[in-house]
Amino acid sequence: MDGKPARPIDPTLDHSKGPAAPPARTHLLAEGWCVALGLGWPLTLLAMEVLAPPPDNPAAAPPVLDTVVWGAFILGLVATSILAGARHKAAAPVAVLTGLVAVTMVVSCPVSGHHDLAMWWFAELAVVVGMLAVSVVGLRRVSRQ
Repeated sequence: MDGKPARPIDPTLDHSKGPAAPPARTHLLAEGWCVALGLGWPLTLLAMEVLAPPPDNPAAAPPVLDTVVWGAFILGLVATSILAGARHKAAAPVAVLTGLVAVTMVVSCPVSGHHDLAMWWFAELAVVVGMLAVSVVGLRRVSRQ
């Protein structure tokens, strides 16, 4: 015994440093980006459905690749919305991937003969590329945090 006060063995009991700061929530997405990404892609899907006319040959069976790409788009859209609803930062990169799939779908439509190239197609492409741009900006903002 050297006359010094005893130090607590358990550092969690040492309150001499004051209250600990709450843990940083670095995985959370800002509310504005949650709304932009979580609602933006479903609204983009709605715009795509409204803008596109009926297919030139509705009786033709869709190719397997078309079905796979459509499924990937829906999966990305649902994942983006769920992650954005949970305010998880992973919503931003998933939104960018969803956008890339959507652009692929829109570009392949007249190329595959599903529809003729017309003004509605340019409007649909503008909507999808615009939402992809929002997603890319969101990803850049999230990656800076």
